Amino acid sequence: MNKFKNWFEMYPPVAAEMGEWDRIDKENKIKYPIRYFLNEVLIPNTWWPVSRFTSDVMSKIRYGWYEKLYLIDTNLSHDYHEVDERLLHGMFSLLVDFVEIEKAWMEVIFNNGYKRPWWILNRFRSRILGMRYLDWEITLMDTSDKPQAESAQIIKDLYIWWVDVRPNRLDPYDLMVKWDDISEDEKSHTSKQITVIEQKYYDEDTEMLNKLVGIRNSLWT
Repeated sequence: MNKFKNWFEMYPPVAAEMGEWDRIDKENKIKYPIRYFLNEVLIPNTWWPVSRFTSDVMSKIRYGWYEKLYLIDTNLSHDYHEVDERLLHGMFSLLVDFVEIEKAWMEVIFNNGYKRPWWILNRFRSRILGMRYLDWEITLMDTSDKPQAESAQIIKDLYIWWVDVRPNRLDPYDLMVKWDDISEDEKSHTSKQITVIEQKYYDEDTEMLNKLVGIRNSLWT
């Protein structure tokens, strides 16, 4: 197959200067007129446009209609939510997808040698594979890829905070035990405690959201 490809493409050199390519092109047009016509005229003007059109259609079907990558799923309940809450949950929902889908897929491709069949449209989700790839990236800390390792560490920390730590924070309203049975002073003290905890949580959310924005240029594969 490689021999045929090399023959069909008129024995192209591995590398050449721009001016050299022009000379080779002119020579091939004279030496191999049929192959030149097929390679430089027929295929570029017939097959390539069809291939690009097909690729565009498949992309729109997969990413536009099926996976709908233009939308952000906040995973919030179907109720009213303020913009700041939707913003927080939307951004971290993207982070979760990035780790469990994008990074998991990177782990499969580069470390497991697996290629997804072309007919499978949806992307699989795996926390284990995603974290495994991040852990591999973090091992690059002492190499020239240190920025990649540092970003991977932040991504991992943010992911763990959002998925494991934040959902298990104490609900400040759990302090309102037997609310009707306590004195007004105790109610006032409890209300202040709740306010302090809520503010602490809000500040923590903001800090983590800022960290996420700070490494957004690393959120690609």
